[in-house]
Parts: sequence; structure tokens; C-alpha cells
Amino acid sequence: MSKKALKTKELLDIFNTLKNKKLAIEALSKKEVTYGEFYKKAIRFYSYLKFKKKLKSGDKVFIELDNSVEFVLSVFSCLLGGYIACPIDNKLPKERYEEINKILKPKLKIKKLTDIKFFNKDIKIELKKDKPFLILFTSGTTGEPKGILLNRESYIGSAFSYGKICNYNEESNIYLCLPIFYNAGLLNIFFSGICSRSTIIIGPRISALNIFNFWEMPLRYNVNTTHLTPEIINALCKITTSVESKDEIQKIQIISTANYLHNETKELFERIYGIRVLNCFGITEAGGPLTLQEWEHTYYDHSVGIHAPEIKFKILLENKIKKILVKTPYLMNCYILPNGKFFKPKLINGYYNTGDVGKYSKGHLFIEGRRMDIIKKGGEIISLNYLDNICSKISEVEECTHLSTNDIEKGSKIYLFIKFKKIKDLEKSIESTFQKLRKKLKNIEIAEKIIPVPLIPRLFNGKLNKKILRKLYL
Repeated sequence: MSKKALKTKELLDIFNTLKNKKLAIEALSKKEVTYGEFYKKAIRFYSYLKFKKKLKSGDKVFIELDNSVEFVLSVFSCLLGGYIACPIDNKLPKERYEEINKILKPKLKIKKLTDIKFFNKDIKIELKKDKPFLILFTSGTTGEPKGILLNRESYIGSAFSYGKICNYNEESNIYLCLPIFYNAGLLNIFFSGICSRSTIIIGPRISALNIFNFWEMPLRYNVNTTHLTPEIINALCKITTSVESKDEIQKIQIISTANYLHNETKELFERIYGIRVLNCFGITEAGGPLTLQEWEHTYYDHSVGIHAPEIKFKILLENKIKKILVKTPYLMNCYILPNGKFFKPKLINGYYNTGDVGKYSKGHLFIEGRRMDIIKKGGEIISLNYLDNICSKISEVEECTHLSTNDIEKGSKIYLFIKFKKIKDLEKSIESTFQKLRKKLKNIEIAEKIIPVPLIPRLFNGKLNKKILRKLYL
């Protein structure tokens, strides 16, 4: 077995040594599973996939479940069997789902908990060769949905590495309330947690309905660390006038992920709860989380913290823009394009261009800006170009473009500018456009406002002059 393959073996050894320790608890159902029980079930489910469903190594499996033990068990069973797990948002619009389905052509779809079947057959786990393990979907930089293919060893290696800089250990009770189909839920919490011998408390996906009693589950299960998006952190500030059990909440390490945490939100959260939130920085293409703040670094403007020694950053100065490059052993295998073809990421002397801008000093990374057409909102990466492509297909639309602004509450706000074709009633056209977009996009991708304009300004080379639109309207 190669040195590279040792990380997964190290993970499996944890299951053999911690058979009776709790691995996960479902917060709502109170269902518990130990490391030993989880591993046994994973092997039995792998047996079912192999002997009953006749899956072969490299086959793709859609996992379309709500947050649950069965969700992570399905992903882990794919790891054991050499299948490629494809966690999918089970609330995707139909057309988006069909696009992904057409690209990946999965051999199996797990849509409900009753799909989880178990066999008692003994089966040998083969880990002699690194294999593709996971596909996570993103809009990427071209505007069309595409998958990010990650290999087993790089993914598990990243989980071990991040668990260490988070100081996860056997005493850690980690609360998982982000969707598991997000890398922040799957790697930052679940895989990093089990690589660190921790216990995972699986809560429901956070929503506008359950956020009002958010702290109930973390306090009930003595949670001492969790990851939240800046939007969730801001919402917890807005809905709270007084905080009961503040002393208990202050024992929880809170890490902001998936977007930049504004200083205003960080300071407000500290005033209400008495906690300094830690920033982390990562991108799925680079294997996931790359940095984490130490407490004293939370007072530095734009800081996203320090990194593990095997990760290297450098700044490329190009046209007065300080581009952040990273070299990491956890880099993705490749993109899967809309036509089903594979595309290897282009590297610069072994470094990957993160698409972010900032500075790097003495092992400390600072993010000062993000690429303009790719935004992060509510923990998701959204391509404005992709939104343009969807809107431009609506019959009433002659031309259109999306712009975004930074927003403390939502991370980003999206505005849609449209030059309509000849219309009789502008308000009806706007409402009709909204209705059509709701059928094709997720709620988080819908613009805050449609702004009708007499023309979409362009530069001499034909490119959209977004600067003029921003100056005139935003």
C-alpha cells in the first residue's frame, strides 16, 4: 500500500479502536450510533450495493436525503466500495436536477431512508489503490453547472488536516446543521470529526422556521463546536434581544464558513453572546477548508487565519490585482463539464488560482476581495453568468445581466437588469419573469429585485459595461 493510501487506512483503524464510542446522534429523533455500529452498517450497505444492486467500482450514486445518519452512512459506504458518492440537494428545481442527472448518469439514486438496505454478507475492503470518491456540484467559473471530482485519499487527508487545526478530539461534540450535500457539512464537520474521533450531533438543516430555537439542540447535547455561515450568524443576532444560558453558549467554538464574515456581524455577535467567531477559508476545488483563525487573529481586518504546514500560499501580482494561489495535496482530481467530459485544473507552477484576492504574510492569509461573477450566498457558490443564461431564455427578455452587492445579512444581494421586448404592462412582465425564474432556479438564486432598463450598456469590445449599471442603479 502506498504512503498516499495510508490516510484512509488510518481512518478505518479508528473504527476498530473506538467501537463503543458514540459517532453520531440525530438531534430530533435521538437516534444514536457508535463507531462500531456505523462501520458494521456501512459494510452491510456496501454489500447490498455490490451484490443486490450489482454496482461496480467507479459507478456513481446519487444521495438525495435530508440530514441524517443514513445520509453520511451512504457516503461512507461508497468510500468502502469504491463507488463515487454524489450528494444532491433534494430540493433542487426539476430542470437543474435533470441537467445534473444527464451529466453524471448515476447507476443508483438513494431518495429516501427506506432505500437503505442491509446485507449480512462478509465482504473484503480493498484500499490498495486510490480512487475517485466524491462529486460535488458547483457553478464554477463558466456559468454552467459542473461537478468537482475528488479522490478518496486527498479528501480524507484534508479531513485529518482540518480536524487538527480545529482542535477536534475525542471530547469534541460537533453540531452539524449545514446541509450535508455542502462540503462544509460533509468535510468540515462530519469527516473531519470522525477523523478526530469526535461525536457528531446531526441537527436539521437550519431554516427560517427553526432558527428561532437554534440553541436548543446544541445546549441539549453539550455541543462544544459548530460551523455556521455568516448569514446564519447575522440572523442569530437579529432575532435575539436577550440571551438565556449565555454562559453555556460561550463554551461553544463557532467557526464561520462558506463566505466572508463582515466585521460588523462579528462585533455584534460578540456584544450579544460574548463570543469571538473564528473565520475559516476554503474552496471545494482545493479539497475544502484551508485555513482557520486563532482567537487573537479575529481582531485582524480581512484575516482568515493560518494553515496546516503541508499547504502553501503565494500572491501573484497581475494588473495590480493580488491573486491568491494555493498549493495543496488535497486538490481536486478534475472538473466534470456539462458535456460529461473531464477537465483538469490549470496550475501555475503547481499552484491553483483560488479566484480570490488579498495578501499573505508570515503564514497568515488575508482575503480582500472575491471574483466578481462568482459570489457566495447562504453558503452556496452562485455563478451570475449562469443566472444570465437562464434568464436570457425567457421569451419577454431581450437582454439581461445580474449584478451583486455585499450585504451583511445575506452575504450578497443579487439584482437582475432586464431590457424587455415590446411589452404592454411592465409590472405584469416583471411578475411573469419572476414566476418563470422560480421554476428554474433555487430560492437563493432569485434576484432581490428586477430592474427594467432601456438598454444594457456595452463597452467598445462588446462586453457588458456593468460599471455603468452599478453606478446608475446600485
